[in-house]
Amino acid sequence: MTNEHGHILVVDDNRMNRIKLARGLEQQGHTVAVAEHGQQAIEMLRTEPFDVVLLDILMPEMDGYEVLERIKSDSALRDIPVIVISALDEMDSVVRCIEMGAEDYLPKPFNPVLLKARLSASLQKKKLRDLERAYCSKRSCSARVKSWPRWANSAPAWPTSSTTRSPRPNAARDNYGQPSRNCSTPI
Repeated sequence: MTNEHGHILVVDDNRMNRIKLARGLEQQGHTVAVAEHGQQAIEMLRTEPFDVVLLDILMPEMDGYEVLERIKSDSALRDIPVIVISALDEMDSVVRCIEMGAEDYLPKPFNPVLLKARLSASLQKKKLRDLERAYCSKRSCSARVKSWPRWANSAPAWPTSSTTRSPRPNAARDNYGQPSRNCSTPI
């Protein structure tokens, strides 16, 4: 397991739980911010980039379910992984949170080893999703590439001599596995 560090938001109405979680996460190398209620968490999420949210379910006014629903319904926030934490050990609560979009669920009291493992897994998944999003946003540039002059894509990708065999048999294929239109190398 790699040692991923992230910017974590801890949301819990219990002051001692917030302090305990924040200290433990900071000792692991994470930067931590805390919110004592749901509305404060939503406001912080809209102003700071967080990598993971640790969210308590049982809170006054706006409970964790409502906070989770607001996060997952907001296009700017929905991709932030949420790990739900609660003293509730009912399977219905776990299932409900996962169905609402929670990344994971941790029961209270916290097992530090389990917390570290699940947090690390969530950070790794987020990193991969961020890389995928960056890659996909670059791929949207392909429409501009198609408008380049024909000569920009006309040079063969590999020598075309009949005595030369390509060590890359799919080199003459585009990104979708189709034969390249501008390559004279036989496939």
